[in-house]
Amino acid sequence: MAAGEDGERKLFIVVAWPIHLSATGTDGAYYKIYVYRKSIVEGTEGNEILFARAHNIENTLGSGFDGIREGAAVSFPYKDYLTIRAALAR
Repeated sequence: MAAGEDGERKLFIVVAWPIHLSATGTDGAYYKIYVYRKSIVEGTEGNEILFARAHNIENTLGSGFDGIREGAAVSFPYKDYLTIRAALAR
């Protein structure tokens, strides 16, 4: 989890699906980033931790392909902590 500029804790999940399509000259991975905001809610039986999707951050980072697509090299920039953090700092 990482804290944003607002001090709120967020959970980032980076998912990669391998793509291998030799007929089209495509080989690599499709990336999608899921982001959740963490909140603590006081319940009748104690505190509960809730997670809600942060669609605004997900839309900023997007999703994309990294590898060779139809014979051309393409790169998805947000595959790790450092690149995601740098993008959100802008």
